[in-house]
Amino acid sequence: SILKHCSNMTNFVLTMCPNMAKWRFGALLLFAAAASAGYPDADESRLRALLEKMTEEEKFLQTCIDSECPEHRARWLRCNPFGGGSEAGGGDAWFALKDNDRLGIRGMRLRDGPKGMTCSGGNKFGAPCPEDGRSPSFPSQILRAATWDVSIEEEIGNAVGDIALLLDVHAALLPTINILPWLNWGRAQETYGEDPFFSGKMGASVVRGVQRDGKVMATVKHFLANNIENTRWWVSAEFDDKTLHDVYLKAWTIVVAESSPELIMTSYNRVQGVWANTDPKFISILRDRLGFDGSVMTDWFASWEAITSGLILEHRGMSSPYFGLKGFIRSNSLYTSGVDMEMPFCNKNRDAVSEAQACAANPREVCETLNSLDEATARLLRSKSRYGMLEQSRNHTERVVWDNARFDELILRTAQRGIVLLKNEEGFLPKRPSAVSSVVVIGSAEELELGDHGSSSVAPSGRAVNVLQGLQNQYGNDKVVHIKKESPEADEIVRGADLVVLDVGYDYWFEGEFLPPDTGGDRQYLTLHPWDLETIQKVSALSNKVVVVMSAGASVIVEDFVDQVAGVLWMGYPGPLGGEA
Repeated sequence: SILKHCSNMTNFVLTMCPNMAKWRFGALLLFAAAASAGYPDADESRLRALLEKMTEEEKFLQTCIDSECPEHRARWLRCNPFGGGSEAGGGDAWFALKDNDRLGIRGMRLRDGPKGMTCSGGNKFGAPCPEDGRSPSFPSQILRAATWDVSIEEEIGNAVGDIALLLDVHAALLPTINILPWLNWGRAQETYGEDPFFSGKMGASVVRGVQRDGKVMATVKHFLANNIENTRWWVSAEFDDKTLHDVYLKAWTIVVAESSPELIMTSYNRVQGVWANTDPKFISILRDRLGFDGSVMTDWFASWEAITSGLILEHRGMSSPYFGLKGFIRSNSLYTSGVDMEMPFCNKNRDAVSEAQACAANPREVCETLNSLDEATARLLRSKSRYGMLEQSRNHTERVVWDNARFDELILRTAQRGIVLLKNEEGFLPKRPSAVSSVVVIGSAEELELGDHGSSSVAPSGRAVNVLQGLQNQYGNDKVVHIKKESPEADEIVRGADLVVLDVGYDYWFEGEFLPPDTGGDRQYLTLHPWDLETIQKVSALSNKVVVVMSAGASVIVEDFVDQVAGVLWMGYPGPLGGEA
């Protein structure tokens, strides 16, 4: 009986899926509801008519990039999971869904991230990105948080929205509003810190900036309770429901209420023992309690079991309770949980729709899949209609030439406002050029740390000034000496200097998004590196005019040296003009 109905999908739907008949041939209840507060209304009758014209395959292609390479085939090298002939992945193949030319629906074009729109993710992106893969790069979110200035954050959102528009990007993948309960978290630099109220306020500001003209969508991430890196693919965040609502949902509540984000990205991890992106409980909270009226996507490859089981990490993934297992994520679980886009490639969604079309699943699962596919498509059409994606293409094929002067001014001003002076013994700083005859610089001052080399990495297009150059510009080349090696002569120069700057701290190898086998990840400790502490001890024994300048993505324990130096400056990851700031 099932096979007979499955040979004619329309008959199957009408006979086996009574709810589907309502979706296809009656009043589509999803379109009948008014938009939630703060969300612009859409032409629901137009969207209803458009949905009714779409084939199953056309709907399916709204929800993922179909490389025809689901995980079970990619694993055995029967297809290329990276798409576009890429070996390393990234580039347009991971971030651009197909246009539907028949119905005039643009395919979603997405782009990271928190520090600006990247043109160099893995493989370089094609036009309209410049050939050199560079684009304006802003300070990290944690430094922007240290400005305590929502107006600057909204201004950065405006700039990111403008940049995205020039790149023909519909969805900017920012901000990150996960809170920071564990200071070792490698991606702390991509957050606004530990306070959910503050994170919500700052996040709402940048969302308003990105979306201000109704042309670019912001994507708030990662829902829910993502706050660890090395085990992010399977760890379960455990807390009671009061903590869930009072702490972990607080920032989301504020962002949705005050900025109406069009997109939200789910996290990899589990929450209260279940996957945050496959359990309808959490997506229902977003839509039904918080009033979110946009579309939801997964994080990249979050539905691939080789990743969520820890298998990709080999022996380091063995702490996963799913290590080496298969089939623990049901094929239609993304659709039925309320997730609208599986990113980047069709994997579980492809399996679910294929099973439904071939009648390879039981009737209830088939009905769930097809009903949920219509719901996901309807939500995506609504989001696209609000942001001009059902209109004439705005595709830009000419490569962009950046107005770097405009963006550099904002980058510099933000860095100046966000760098934090933690200690200033007896007003030792600032040191005016007229009061200084010699400045010694020690440490990694020739390398300006920009932070994470994962999804938030951006190759700067504008000016770049490291700490050494910034001091030379301020005091003059003839007054600034960069000491690279210990020697008796170097010791004498340190003793006679009016200012000694020690440039120390972390980099993308030590903290950031974990990219196997050994890039980034969670911090191993919260102090400075042992070699930095040793240098501080030696130099502070020679001079009482030492200022320690720290690059770091969050808090650093300073008790080991703070009483031995005249000043301590936290630079965060200040962007390409950090040295000038």
